[in-house]
Amino acid sequence: MDNNSEELPLSNPDIPFSKEMRKVTRDVHDLSDALVNAKLVLAISDTNIWIEGLLVFYEVFKFLELCMEECLGNKFLQQYNLPEMKRTAAFESDLQHYLGVDWKGNYKPRQSVVNYLDHLAELKEKNDTLLIAYVYHLYLGVLSGGQLINKKRQLSPFKSGYHDQVLCFPPEANVSELKRQIKAILDEQSSALSSLTRRQLLGESRRVFHLNNSLIKSIDQKRMTHVLIKKLLYLIVICFLIKKLFDYLMVG
Repeated sequence: MDNNSEELPLSNPDIPFSKEMRKVTRDVHDLSDALVNAKLVLAISDTNIWIEGLLVFYEVFKFLELCMEECLGNKFLQQYNLPEMKRTAAFESDLQHYLGVDWKGNYKPRQSVVNYLDHLAELKEKNDTLLIAYVYHLYLGVLSGGQLINKKRQLSPFKSGYHDQVLCFPPEANVSELKRQIKAILDEQSSALSSLTRRQLLGESRRVFHLNNSLIKSIDQKRMTHVLIKKLLYLIVICFLIKKLFDYLMVG
């Protein structure tokens, strides 16, 4: 969705802005959730798919965190510059564990990531306040659905003993309180934003999920097919063993 006034969603100042964000992104958010959930099933049991997920989102979070460090004159963006929320170091810790200390040596972001970063860079140059849409949705995603993913991954029988850092927060950080705080910041500062900026933020909120979906779709399709076949074989073997056990008990 382009940020011109003819195509931007309407904004109602009488409704909490966090609710407007949720409403305007509902359809693309549902599609994004479906894509994430489909690949999550595979990522839980396949480390290579998990690593790809880390790689595609690493650059986005790093860019946003650098922007919050650099855009000191933007009082709106600075309200989200919370040390306990930062994820860059956690991404790098996980990637170093899985790929080795020299993982950046031959690493080159894929085209979907480059396109995403180009758009963020354009927003930073033209109107850095619009980066709020990306900070809000991405960090809220880590604090919400990301915590469910973390629990499922830790319980997976395919998981190694390593405890992933990217979805974990320090003990002193209250995840529920952070979620509440982010929503409260958005709702409180929205009254100080112009009508056009609010509409532009709603437009960028939709774009967040479209860009996220482009990253998720870029994860190795051949690898996913291989994992699906492997999981299907596991299921067939388990069903066969259960049938054999049932037959044995019936005969006995």
